[in-house]
Amino acid sequence: MSSGAKKFDTIFYAHVLEHIEHDLEELKLASSFLTESGKLIVVVPSIPRLYGSVDALSGHYRRFTRSELMSISKMAGYEIESIKYFNPIAIFPYWVMYRFLKVRNVGSGQLGLYDRVLVPIAYRTINLFKGKLPGVNLIAVLRKIKD
Repeated sequence: MSSGAKKFDTIFYAHVLEHIEHDLEELKLASSFLTESGKLIVVVPSIPRLYGSVDALSGHYRRFTRSELMSISKMAGYEIESIKYFNPIAIFPYWVMYRFLKVRNVGSGQLGLYDRVLVPIAYRTINLFKGKLPGVNLIAVLRKIKD
């Protein structure tokens, strides 16, 4: 990257990293666009055992464990401010739909129900258990280690 390139205080990856085969290199690249001590916020699918039909059709290379996300983040030069699970109540429905039944798409009706019913409950659950219960996603706040 040229020295005159724009730098950012924060970069946000929402469901991006699982689509990139070489995730460690991507995290390093993102770091090159951050200011000194800039933050990278990453949301990824978690629990590899949930990898199912929709993951494969969506082009996901992986679902992450908490320790895997921590490990590649550290290898890429980040300090971990926090890594929390999101949406523990969706684990069983996700497993039924995409592992057991092998549903091959997500319809707008499913998403609407999810947004109206499960998301508010998920936020309450996260607040109650402080993101420590396993959930279908991980949310990480990473800080670039000063050069």
